[in-house]
Amino acid sequence: MDVGPCTDVMDMAPRAEAAMFLLRSMNPQVIAMDEISSLREADAARAVAGCGAAVIATAHGNAEDMKKTTRYRSLLEEGVFDSVAVINGKGMERGWKYMRREELL
Repeated sequence: MDVGPCTDVMDMAPRAEAAMFLLRSMNPQVIAMDEISSLREADAARAVAGCGAAVIATAHGNAEDMKKTTRYRSLLEEGVFDSVAVINGKGMERGWKYMRREELL
């Protein structure tokens, strides 16, 4: 998984624990998390942002899910994420829309 010379990749570990380990041991500027799907992972993203690192993450859902689902809405309200890219469509017929945090609250 060659993602660049200044990148560390952690796999085979639960996302929340991996994020916290990287935060404590690597002094990252950015932590990317594949799919925040639990409150524990949302808490880890919150902790990462609270320590000054940027968070890039994926989540399954649409704009309405971001508004309604507690774990996503709280991350937006707390400023963990400034924006969301919503991908729509199926197969090769996909499009996306960039939305600022304020549009989702």
